[in-house]
Amino acid sequence: MTAILLSVRPRFARALLDGTKKVEIRRRFPGHISGAVAYIYSTKPDCAILGTVYIRRIERILSNEVWHRYQGIIGVGEEAISAYLEGVTTASVLRISKPIKWDTPMPLCVLQDTFDLRPVQSFRYLSDDKHDDLNCWASIRQGSSSWKALNDSALFGP
Repeated sequence: MTAILLSVRPRFARALLDGTKKVEIRRRFPGHISGAVAYIYSTKPDCAILGTVYIRRIERILSNEVWHRYQGIIGVGEEAISAYLEGVTTASVLRISKPIKWDTPMPLCVLQDTFDLRPVQSFRYLSDDKHDDLNCWASIRQGSSSWKALNDSALFGP
């Protein structure tokens, strides 16, 4: 299974994980990541992985259509999305489902020192070993029943 580390601003990271933001808009993003687990890395000031989501599919649409098609689930205003997409013809829309907010976020120091991972500006692929390591770390530290669902093989299915 494909897994990525997805860098997101704190307010949007929280909205993705509480389920109020159901899409993530990117200026550029590979289309073959549909069906991937995304570890949500919340950038400064959090600097931590806050949880995971499932990327159901990725759509490519004209950038001037993003607001009209997704305004109810995008989690950002029209001016902000227009400014973000200025200069690009198409945008990538990551359709998100199955958010799991971790009880214990993984701080940047653990991500770097224990797992030798450094977040990047947009996203990075994770090897199967890194995905397994992060999954193991989180399963040990998560006390909620929601974490049990992450290990359910049906959770990240189509």
